[in-house]
Amino acid sequence: MYFWNTNKLKENLQDKSLTDSEVLPYFILNMIFISIPLSDSWEDYNSWDYFDEVLSFLLPILGTIYAYLKNNGKNGSHFLQRYFSLGWVLSLRFCVLLIIISLFLLLIDYFITDSLNSKTQWFESLAFLGVQIGYYYRLGFHIEDVAMGFSNKSINSD
Repeated sequence: MYFWNTNKLKENLQDKSLTDSEVLPYFILNMIFISIPLSDSWEDYNSWDYFDEVLSFLLPILGTIYAYLKNNGKNGSHFLQRYFSLGWVLSLRFCVLLIIISLFLLLIDYFITDSLNSKTQWFESLAFLGVQIGYYYRLGFHIEDVAMGFSNKSINSD
């Protein structure tokens, strides 16, 4: 793995394509780099906001490793193609789900506090956790389905 020498990496890429297991560390490190929280308003955070920040950092990394393992790990193939294409479709589905859940949580927040509280509540963090875990679980399910030779005879409703 290269951290600074782009010329050597380009030589290797020119000679042969990288395997999924060779690309995975680059992918994980990119995810870590772009998911580092860069907020300048930490003083307004409550404990649930910090919890959400940690989840937003850890779950994509752990979920990606889980999906990689569901793709047969080192013995798998086409991981990134499966991850991004299936991930896109699932992202759209989960975005709709997240909108519905968010509206429901706004109603709960309103009825509990008689106003729309701007501070993150425990039930919002747990719902966010559930959605993220559900996303990566389903992504792993679909990647495994493809890796194991998906057939229309065994269609799952999802």
